[in-house]
Amino acid sequence: MQRIRILSLVTALAFAGAAVTASAGQRDVIPVEINGTSVQGVLADARGSADNRQYIGCYTTEYFGLCHAVDAAGQARGCTTRDPEQLAVMRSISSDSIVGFHSNKEGTCDSVRVGSYSVYRSAVMSGY
Repeated sequence: MQRIRILSLVTALAFAGAAVTASAGQRDVIPVEINGTSVQGVLADARGSADNRQYIGCYTTEYFGLCHAVDAAGQARGCTTRDPEQLAVMRSISSDSIVGFHSNKEGTCDSVRVGSYSVYRSAVMSGY
């Protein structure tokens, strides 16, 4: 009888563990990546990186915006804009966003992209 209870308990725990794993959902880690004049990264992944160097984000005033990033190797890239549409995109960034931007040779933003998906690490849930 004792053996059956232990076996039942082990089986129940195994199923409970499988259920937790199955319900976790997809999770992607996207560190800051700089490829020439193109940059992307998830804010929470940069903030939570082990290398203590990465960051990415944008700053805006009423008529001016700046996006800047540093990758794990210390490589930096940034761009500026006065374009109202790009400023609106920059202002939509949240702590859980993926941010991407592309700059020209003069350092002006050619494009700015922001997205939020469930696969990205939540800054609140991660304690960042």
